[in-house]
Amino acid sequence: MKVHINVSKIIGTNRVYYTAYRECEIPYRGYSSFMTIDGKCCGRVGSEDLPAELDKLPARSKERYESVREWIKTRHEESYRLILAEYPELASAERFDGEIVVG
Repeated sequence: MKVHINVSKIIGTNRVYYTAYRECEIPYRGYSSFMTIDGKCCGRVGSEDLPAELDKLPARSKERYESVREWIKTRHEESYRLILAEYPELASAERFDGEIVVG
């Protein structure tokens, strides 16, 4: 699936956010955050639905908490990797919640 890097400038500031999106196989399914890019539905990398094996872990359990946090971390790392593939000059920029932030 094609990846798009969205670049958002925050009005009135010097902050710029770089966010990775992937075209959806099924529109508006599989992600919790969406954007339309070039007329295509795209889901934010790092906002994918939980895999079934994590979703079935007992709610509020330590095992679920730790497993989900680790899974989210890997999803954010993929997002950073995708952004840096297109913008390698951002390698030392701030990283937060799957986005790279400058300014």
